[in-house]
Amino acid sequence: MDNKGVVLLKREFPAVFKTAWTKVTIFTTSWSAFRCAGMFPFCPNAIDPNRLYPVQIAAPFTPRNISVPFADVKTKYEVVSAFA
Repeated sequence: MDNKGVVLLKREFPAVFKTAWTKVTIFTTSWSAFRCAGMFPFCPNAIDPNRLYPVQIAAPFTPRNISVPFADVKTKYEVVSAFA
């Protein structure tokens, strides 16, 4: 790399970024992304619905695994009994 050790100032970053962005951005890549997502042309079946469900290893929602603010609750027992 020719730029090793060169400091890039904040005011110089947009110009450097634009140069790099225009070199790597290709219309066909963007077109392919929209097509695969079913956005254009519109295709509601482009994404398998089974891939939209939550991850199976995530903890299921239960009232016991949420935090409850204690501002309007007098005792810890009232919080536990409210979710029991």
